[in-house]
Amino acid sequence: GDVSLENSKIGRFSTSSASGEVRLSEVETENIDIDTASGEVSLSKIAGNIPVTLDTISGEVYIEDVETKELRIGTVSGDITLSKVSGQTVGFSTTSAGVELNGADFKEISFVTVSGDIHGTVSGSSDDYTVYAETISGSNNLSSHKGRGQRTLDLSSTSGSFDISFEK
Repeated sequence: GDVSLENSKIGRFSTSSASGEVRLSEVETENIDIDTASGEVSLSKIAGNIPVTLDTISGEVYIEDVETKELRIGTVSGDITLSKVSGQTVGFSTTSAGVELNGADFKEISFVTVSGDIHGTVSGSSDDYTVYAETISGSNNLSSHKGRGQRTLDLSSTSGSFDISFEK
């Protein structure tokens, strides 16, 4: 079944679902832990610098206007979209899912995949980042990046492509 929670305050949020959608909006909590097989996950307007863990097999993930301390997303094939999301660290682990970043603002971004692509924009300038980007057969627009900044982009893939732009 579906789980939907909005405009609420709870201690901790943890749920599992086989195929139902999970939607959280304007929720105040200490942490979020969601595990779903094929249901879509949607988080919006969540503040508080909290840890968030999302695991899905094929469900898509949409996160917008969220502040996290640590964001961990694991998926096999469900695509991931982040818009106006910030925090200390974000880690993506996928098999074939793609990741779209729209103004991601993290100190550290890591992405490990077999064949998924990551593209979009990150906050700051290219000089703000130390970049580690390795793909065996995918394209990589960061291959010539030489910056040694305070932020980190650590991207690894077998056949996925990287296309990241900096907002400044």
